[in-house]
This record gives sequence, structure tokens and C-alpha cells, in this order.
Amino acid sequence: MEWCRLPALIIWVLLLQRSHQTCFYKGCNPGQEEMLNLHLVPHTHDDVGWTSTVSNYYRNSVSSIISSTVAALLSNSTYRFTYVEMAYFHKWWNEQSTAIQAQVHELVQSGRLQFALGGWVMADEATVYYGDEIDQLTKGRDLLKRLFGSCGRPRVSWQIDAFGHARDNADLFLQASYDSIFFQRIHYVEKEQRRNNGSLEFLWNPNVETDQLHNNAPYLFTHVFYDTTSIDELRQWVAILQHHDAVSGTEQQHVANDYIDNLYKAGTQCEPLVSAALTKIGWSKQNHSKTWGEWKFCNQLNISLCPETDRTDFDIPIKFSVILYNTLGWEVDQFWLRIPVYLASISTKVSVTDPDQNDLELVSQLISISRRTRSIPERNLVQSNADTELVFSPTLNNRNLPPLGYKIFNVNLEPNRPVHLNTLTANLVAASKNDFHFKLNVEDDRLVLIISHTRSARWFEIQIDMLYYNGVTMKSQVSGAYVFRPQSEAHSFNRPELSITSDGPCVQEVTGKFDDWATLVARLYSDNQLEVEWTVGPIPDNDRTSSREVIVRYSMLDQVPELVSNTQGEFFTDSAGRRLIRRLRNLTSVDEIAANYYPVVNRIMLKGPRGNSIEHSEMPV
Repeated sequence: MEWCRLPALIIWVLLLQRSHQTCFYKGCNPGQEEMLNLHLVPHTHDDVGWTSTVSNYYRNSVSSIISSTVAALLSNSTYRFTYVEMAYFHKWWNEQSTAIQAQVHELVQSGRLQFALGGWVMADEATVYYGDEIDQLTKGRDLLKRLFGSCGRPRVSWQIDAFGHARDNADLFLQASYDSIFFQRIHYVEKEQRRNNGSLEFLWNPNVETDQLHNNAPYLFTHVFYDTTSIDELRQWVAILQHHDAVSGTEQQHVANDYIDNLYKAGTQCEPLVSAALTKIGWSKQNHSKTWGEWKFCNQLNISLCPETDRTDFDIPIKFSVILYNTLGWEVDQFWLRIPVYLASISTKVSVTDPDQNDLELVSQLISISRRTRSIPERNLVQSNADTELVFSPTLNNRNLPPLGYKIFNVNLEPNRPVHLNTLTANLVAASKNDFHFKLNVEDDRLVLIISHTRSARWFEIQIDMLYYNGVTMKSQVSGAYVFRPQSEAHSFNRPELSITSDGPCVQEVTGKFDDWATLVARLYSDNQLEVEWTVGPIPDNDRTSSREVIVRYSMLDQVPELVSNTQGEFFTDSAGRRLIRRLRNLTSVDEIAANYYPVVNRIMLKGPRGNSIEHSEMPV
């Protein structure tokens, strides 16, 4: 993307004289020839949360910054100013009188107050989904369009504080008709090289490959928001969380807690509307044969918690229904659901039925919730008795979730019925996909995934390890949230305890205890989906005198020609969850360990030469 026009753009804005509809380039002063023209960009970058919460920043600083700036602009017609974050500007605007709003409108029309970037926040570029970046940019730019018309549209993408920059973000800015992008955070080696050879201004071509966009469509979009009043606050908080000090984790803990609290509150405001809609369609689908109550949401399944299914009154049979809504525009053909329940005794029988198929009973499995999971601090904030998870797939045997559709399943719990954990509850078998067969093994204190290709009779092994780096603590910039600076290669934990904790018709589960504060669970489902769940913390830091960076490493134990690239060390990672970017190991001798780590939003892949016996010659992780 080009940003060589940026200096001209800045000076045009600075020297523009006040006149009606002279925003942008219409009244720009080109400067004076044969003179040194100094470019100054009066602006403010207001973090939407960092060391203080969003509300505290606005109340204690940002509100007065905007007010005093507007007052200064009104007092001197030669002043110019640039503002960026719409999360704050919309708050300030809504608090102003009609007279002040009219004056600000005129400042924008005359080009004396301009907006750069115009997103709800200045988003991170390493860990933000492409679709979420579009949403937050749309939210902010739509506000500017409604308030100021065409003069409110930003022409410069202003990314001065993001921690690095992604190709697909640049492509997004190009397609959004920004004229240029301005940033400052690049690797110091590259920055020094560009300074020396005079290439700090350059043309950036994101090189769009539309076939990649089409072929990977299921990976590109995670959700869609539709603009209604009832979900506007949720859209705002989802946008705020794309801020480079939010999703990246560089904010302080009390700020992170505030993000979570506000996102949760905004989400729960939408639940009554969604529940009412689901009640109506669910009642219709059941042919009026059932009176539906209010649907409840399980928002904490990631810590095996759902108060609505955490029932202790199991002296009588209990039935509840589960509704799954597919927000995507295409079918979902692989999905596993884990519902936490409380079993009063091992003699409680649990079954799952599909009302769309004459109450056909699905394959299900009961797995005990580990002590490690039950001891997660956030889980203990709620009185929970759940000790078991009910595992089943709503998509096996061609029962795909329809696009923008839903399916309902009934769960029955019958006490005092002889049953055992991991018992098959229906005579159904999951078909193996893509001619691959997966198996988890524990071999000599190692967790190994064995992958075999049925048609070629080839197989290979991948070892799954949890390790840690000792971070640098004695220099000015210690290893932590802002920079990864390991002292040396990764260390192994002392003799991890590995055991197969569950093996049934739905899932095989292997648990590894690497330390009291570090555990890992690998789950291999019957349709060959592999899920690796790690629980780490609190990490001992010896009264803040030591630093540990914990990783999960996947190592191919044997060379597989079909998966070995012609270029040594080649692999691929996604860019903003969208397209793949080719990477090379050990590309630089600077920061050798840290330089081999890349942000992965949704996929990393090995790719071998095409045309070999193993199908596709690709191994996504």
C-alpha cells in the first residue's frame, strides 16, 4: 500500500485556510519551494484502556483533551488537529450541546478538525480476526459519515501504536480507500536499514490472492453482527476489545477485568431478545406440543460451567433441551459439544435424543471434570456442583448444522439406572474423514499422536510437549507482555505424569500433569478432530524475580517426505485469520528464538511438494 503521499497530506491539512467545504485536499497549501517545510501533526492517541479503564481514561483525561482542543481550534483559525479513536469521540459528542456540535461540524467541514483511521479503536494487527477489524472500522467510520458526511471520512490509516503490522490489514486499508498508512512500530533492525537507505516511505502491495479467500471461506468469518439498538452496546464493546492494548494482553489486570465485565453485561442485554426468538421458533418446530420456557445461555463452557445444567435435584427424572444456532452462512459438519452436569451417583443414566429424527438416540459419553479444571479461580466464584461433562456431536452421520439455522436436542437424566461412564448410548459409528486415522498414545513419558493414511499405509508420529523458557529479567526491557526475550532454549518439565483418563465412543482423553500449575489435556474425537487444552497458572515468579514463558510444542518425530517442503524450514501461518503467509525458520540471526515465533489466529500449516501419495500433502495444525 502506498503512503509516500503522507507528507503532502499532512502539510495540506496543517495549512488549510477556513472556508466552507474545504476539507481534504481542496485547500491544501503545498508549502514553499526552495524552503524547508516543517510538517507538524498535532494529534492525540488515546488508548481505549491500558493502565486505566476506558471509563476512567475518558472521565479523567480524554473528555478534557477533546474539549480543550475544540476550544483552541475555535479561538485560532490557523490551528489544526487530528483525532483517531471513535470509542471516545462518540461519548464526548453525545455530551455536547447543539451549539457545540454545530461548531465542531463546521471545524470538520473546513478541514481544521480531521480524523485519521476513524475506527472505534486503533486495533491490534497480530491477534485480531480480519472480520472483527472490519466490524470495528465500520462502526467508527459509519459514525463519522452520519455526523459529518464526506468530510468526516478519514484518508489516512493511523496505526502509530500497534505492535507490528499485518499484510491483510494493509489490504483492508487499501480496499477501504485509505490513501496511505502511517505507523512507527517495526523491528529496529528493519527500521535502521530503511533509515540508512532512505526507504522509510515505500509502496506496500498486499498482493491479494482471491482463490485463497474463496477456498478458506469457513476460516475467514467467525460471526456477523446486525445493527439494531438492542445489540449496539455489544458491538461497541466487541470493537473496543480489538484495541491493541486489549486483545494483545498488555493492559493491567484491573483493566482486563473491566473489559470482561462490560463485554459480559453488553452480551446479557441481548439474551432476552434472542431467547424470545428461539422460544418462538422452537415452539413452532415442536408443532406446539411443548410449552417452552425462557432459554438460558451457557456463557462459561470454556471453564466447564453452566448453572442451568448444574442441577442437584436428581431424585426424579429431569429433561432439558439444548438449542444450537449456526451463525455462519454455510453448513457446519464437524462440531462437538461438552455440557457440564452434576451426577448424584454413577447410577444416573444420561441420554441425548434428536427430535428431528423421531427421538433417535445419539452417541454420547460421560467424562469426569478434572480437579484441575474445578479449581480454576474464576470457576469457584460460582457455587458449582458439576462433576461430569456430557460429550456428544450434533453433526455426526450427516446431521450438519444448517447455515444460519438451528437444531434442538433433548437431554434426559434418569436416576437409579445402572450405567457407567463412557458407555455407548446408541449404535452409531463416526466415519473417518479424508482417509486419515488418528490415535493418541503414551510412550515413555511422552504424549504422541499417531497419524496413519489408510490408502497409502503410511504413518507418522507427532509428539506433544509442554515446555517453558526462562525469560530475561536483568535488563531494562524484561521478557513479558511487551517482548519475548528468552535466556536460552526451552526447558522440559521434570517427568510429567501422563495418563489416559477417558476412552470411549466419542473421545479419547489423555491428561498430562507437568507441574502443580501446568497441565495439558489432549482429546481425540471419533471424527479425528484433535483438541489440546492447557491450563497454566499461577506461574511462580519468585517474588517477581524470575520470568517463565510456557509453550506447547508439536514435533514430527520422523521425516515424512510428503510433508517436507523443497525449501528447508518452510511453513505457513494465517494473516489476521484470513490468508496464509509463507514463513521460514531461522531467517534472521537477530533474536534467533523469538524471531521464529509468529502470531497464529486460526491456523498454521506444513505443506510438502504436490502430487505425492498422501492426499493434498498438507498438514494443518
